[in-house]
Amino acid sequence: MAKISATLKYLNGLDPGQDNDLVIMIDAYDIWFQLPKSVLMERYHTINEQANKRIIKQIGRDATQRENVTQSIIFGSGKRCAPNQLHTIACYPIPASPLPDDLYYGNTDTDIGPNEFASRRQRWLNSGVIVGPVAKLRELFAYAEEIAKSHPINDPEDNGSHGSDNMYHGSDQSIFATIRGQQEYQREVLHRRYNPHFTSGDRSSEDPDNAPATSSSDKAAPQRLSRRGGGNIDVLHYDRLNPPFTHEEWEAREGHSYEYGIGVDHFSDLTHETINSETDGRWLLHNQSLPEQITDRTRFDCKWRLPDRLPNDILSEASTEVMRKVARKMASWEDQTLYTHLCTGTVPVIVHHNGDKDARTKMWHLPWWKSYVKDMMEAEFEKTNGSKEFDWGKHRKAPATGEGANWGGAWDDKGEFLRFEELCPAADQEELFRMTPL
Repeated sequence: MAKISATLKYLNGLDPGQDNDLVIMIDAYDIWFQLPKSVLMERYHTINEQANKRIIKQIGRDATQRENVTQSIIFGSGKRCAPNQLHTIACYPIPASPLPDDLYYGNTDTDIGPNEFASRRQRWLNSGVIVGPVAKLRELFAYAEEIAKSHPINDPEDNGSHGSDNMYHGSDQSIFATIRGQQEYQREVLHRRYNPHFTSGDRSSEDPDNAPATSSSDKAAPQRLSRRGGGNIDVLHYDRLNPPFTHEEWEAREGHSYEYGIGVDHFSDLTHETINSETDGRWLLHNQSLPEQITDRTRFDCKWRLPDRLPNDILSEASTEVMRKVARKMASWEDQTLYTHLCTGTVPVIVHHNGDKDARTKMWHLPWWKSYVKDMMEAEFEKTNGSKEFDWGKHRKAPATGEGANWGGAWDDKGEFLRFEELCPAADQEELFRMTPL
């Protein structure tokens, strides 16, 4: 669980004056950025603004305001509650996805498609990308570490498969999914507390997950769950505090609010998790005929949508002279190859290759920056040739703007700085800068 404990150590080491600064935490080996920081920042605030409107509809304005329920931390979003098991607190209290309920036509949220998860709407937490303010993340990671340290090796809620034993095989995601489930359970408790006339069969929320528990369709829910065979609870309508299927009993701890401001990026504005979604995205040139580029679609794929607009002009995002030179060559985003989520009609800031890992090799020539990265790196290295020995202390004080900010390289386990040329010998650079498909 070093991903939790080491991050908490970092957060605890930050100055209190940085409590409102945003931190982005990403997986190491399968993350590609394609849009600049300014777009990430803008979308972070927009996602939270829209989510907070949904929260008011979900639990009511009184509960939201009096209990300070608001979203400030965004995780990536996937189609599967994993690695947690479906009957646990991590999964069953989660509200339905706000994505259109016909995203995959009549197959939406069923097991029909290339695999049993492909036609699901994004709903579940994925910890490959996390964005949030320092203070809120510090609270979240402190609680995550508490859970990790107290969690039994043999989970009492395991269904006999041992899938949730041994700390879910070292998955930090399992801990964060559990915390989100506790949060959503508690939000529903607050909804009922502040709406005394509420019964499980009378929901005013627009959330389809809150369909009347006494409806005829709900009476068939346990049987329908059994028939599906794929462990799909997405299509079920049930009381989220007491579902009809076998589930983990949970009761909030006295004096604990369980409100961490956690939400997920349902629409893939920040990041697209490619697992179970490999056919949902496509690399496109937006200045050419898009229908001609969107080929080989099948009847199982989603309804495709395209972005209403692309991000702002490139030149305004350039922060260094090297980037300004590149921006002048690029002209506009319409001229660049951009990974586009066809189902939600967005160009994500990040592509998370957590599905087909071979895609990192097969698609390596496609990102727009591949056309410019070699020139950019060489221009940056020219500025550091002949510079004095790198000063780690100065870099740590101001890693983005201080002396040595543009040095390419890394530190080895002895604390010595290795230049880029030492890390990536000339023999390996042919693949690094490759511009053609294999």
